[in-house]
Amino acid sequence: MKKECIIYPCYFDSHSTREQGRRIPLSIAKPDPSMKDIIIALKKNRLSYQIEDKPHPSCWWKGDGRAVVTHTGSKQELLLKVAKDIVVKDDPTKAHRARLKRAKKGEAKASVHPKKRAKQ
Repeated sequence: MKKECIIYPCYFDSHSTREQGRRIPLSIAKPDPSMKDIIIALKKNRLSYQIEDKPHPSCWWKGDGRAVVTHTGSKQELLLKVAKDIVVKDDPTKAHRARLKRAKKGEAKASVHPKKRAKQ
């Protein structure tokens, strides 16, 4: 039997605690996911959904919206399936890891744009 499950972006936010609304493990949570990121994950999983402009009650000031997803199975299964496919475009942790990796290799980031460097 198909049922409707409501999904909010705060369910997947790694900056939120369980008390603040996160519903998935921290190991697969993403920093500040947007509704667009969740929509892309829903499309990857070929799930039917509708977007509503209603915020989560505990963080009503953000106004992120929500997705009403038609799904068979439990809500936790749905959240885990969607969480695995969420890709945050501006993931600050990825950029930080890349900087650390370059620093370990001894590469220094050039202060001048590569195209504007003087030809030698």
